[in-house]
Amino acid sequence: MGQITTEHPGRSFHPIVAALLDSGDAIDSSWHNDVAPSVSWYDTENEVCRVRLWDDDPDKHKRETPDMPRFSVMLCATDSTPVSLPENVALYSGENARAAADCYRTMVAESMVCGVGLRVAAVRAIDRYPHCLLSPGTTGTVVRSDDYSVGILLDSYESGLDDWHNVLWYYNEDRHLIEDDLRIVPSGVIRRRDEAKGLPLSPLAVSMAEIAIALATGGYDNVDGRADRVSFSTDAWDGRLTDYHARTGTVLVVLQTEDTGLEMASLRCPLVAARVIETIQTLANTLDLSEIGEVFV
Repeated sequence: MGQITTEHPGRSFHPIVAALLDSGDAIDSSWHNDVAPSVSWYDTENEVCRVRLWDDDPDKHKRETPDMPRFSVMLCATDSTPVSLPENVALYSGENARAAADCYRTMVAESMVCGVGLRVAAVRAIDRYPHCLLSPGTTGTVVRSDDYSVGILLDSYESGLDDWHNVLWYYNEDRHLIEDDLRIVPSGVIRRRDEAKGLPLSPLAVSMAEIAIALATGGYDNVDGRADRVSFSTDAWDGRLTDYHARTGTVLVVLQTEDTGLEMASLRCPLVAARVIETIQTLANTLDLSEIGEVFV
């Protein structure tokens, strides 16, 4: 049984559609005057687009329009932003819930909805001469998405992107290419891999890489991310993340003097970028250290 929609008493979403709600990839956009329940993605901050997936009754004889399929996916324009496809045209229409959900996720990506945490894959060669040439199928995770840029942390190591900590960036002048370069990858389909060994990267290595990106793009200097630790600095002091505890999912944040490496303060916190940044700032404030980079997470 899927999640029940309150606007249509006695009706529930197909489990695959309900999973979009559980994962935060959609909101329940059902309305009691609509012919069927629906879920949607809507960027309320930027009002860029709205993607809606309709989930009608499994029994076609109980549908308001019996000859209509159970699932349909539509891209709907907002008042302020045009879209490349006609409004309210069905992009998928059929009885297959998984196909509908995949179409929904794809349209979220194709509509320039680059939410942080989305998994994406290159659908064509991406030439960033002289830095790198990415092959179709190259995968990564969106780690930054704002009004100025979109950053994708690649799963495979690209030596030409060392200066950007293995992040592929799209800025305002070229972000229109995202729609042609990338497609969203449904959760769990692509696994991060260590290309050197051909093995999946550990969750620790992935988390450390994402924290390193948050530090590097947030104003810290000399960020060095490794599989099990991260070091960084400001103009006045140095810091490091070390001593990961798998049982508690925490890491030790250490601030130390720049010249002698003497530990000034340390605190254990969850291995999550936002919590690590918060802990660094807390320690710096406690020690009355003013030289700290401005952080955007």
